[in-house]
Amino acid sequence: MMSDFVRVTLDLAAVAMALPAVGLATQVWKLRSQQVRVCRERQGEGYAEFAAAFTGANPNLLHAVYQTLQQMALAPGMPVRAGDSLERMYGIGQFAGTRASEVCEWIGGLAGVSRVAAPGAIEPATVADLVDALAAPNPVQASRRRVIQPAARTRVALVANR
Repeated sequence: MMSDFVRVTLDLAAVAMALPAVGLATQVWKLRSQQVRVCRERQGEGYAEFAAAFTGANPNLLHAVYQTLQQMALAPGMPVRAGDSLERMYGIGQFAGTRASEVCEWIGGLAGVSRVAAPGAIEPATVADLVDALAAPNPVQASRRRVIQPAARTRVALVANR
């Protein structure tokens, strides 16, 4: 027969092993709840509104970014905006185990843009940063910092990496 000490120890070990799974499930539930709320707030928005925030950008690239992020969202059909945080809105770089630079490489492959994260490259933080990283001739030499403004008026400033 098993002693009470061994039984309690095994129970505590099982609880300790289950806690990370419970924490992960909680994070996924919170993210999905947020995305469902955002879907309701953005009802009627679509690709056209997204593309309007990126004047002069490669349409194939924009389409690949939009489709990929919609597929990554836990709430089906969630409209994507340029100012969306990759971490807070899509879980990229958090519990998902995927870095933004990896998503950048994946979308680059879909859009026919060869992009490999180079040492010293800044991880994209927003959807606009992701598009800029994919469109930049050399993501290590310069990164774009996009200021999102209402009515799709966007101002871009180049910032040298040091």
